[in-house]
Parts: sequence; C-alpha cells; structure tokens
Amino acid sequence: MLKILIIPENMQRGMRVLDAIHRKETEPIVTRTRNMIRTQGGTEYIVVLPEVRYLKGQRADQIILDYAFVHSLKHEVDSILHSSCVPEAFQIMDDRRVLNFG
Repeated sequence: MLKILIIPENMQRGMRVLDAIHRKETEPIVTRTRNMIRTQGGTEYIVVLPEVRYLKGQRADQIILDYAFVHSLKHEVDSILHSSCVPEAFQIMDDRRVLNFG
C-alpha cells in the first residue's frame, strides 16, 4: 500500500488538491471521505494540516505539500518519510503541480 500525505496551507486548499487527484486518478476509487481517498490498488491520499500535533507519528511514502512549509517542517517531513518506498527524488511534491496538472 502506498500512503501519500497532503500537507496544505489550509483545509480548503487541501480539499482542492484532493479533488484534483480524484479527477485525475486512473485507478478506481474505493473510498472517498472528506479528507481521504483510497484506490482499488491500495493507494491512500490523506489531507493533514501543517501543525506538529497532526503530523506527529504519521508515516508516508510520499508528501504533497505547500512549498512554503518545506523548511519550517523539515524535521517532521524527514520523520514522516523515514521508511518510504519511493525514491528520494520523488518523495516530496509541490501541491501546485497537482493543482495545475491538466
């Protein structure tokens, strides 16, 4: 299973990123909740706010985030991606790439 965390500036932006993923995902969507999508292949996309209390203890293979937080959340991001199965060059993605994809 591939777990992808979405760390947006605010929940509204997170929902826009999740909606963009929902429209572009090629695998069938099995579950869609307010802040999560799970595909038939087992990929999970979860929106988490950029606060330490929400990020603590999270694990993911990839992170889609607002690049404004790259440096301020560096320690938390490193901890989240510690056991990622995704090559390092692809572990962190700017959320603008998702929002502008099309």
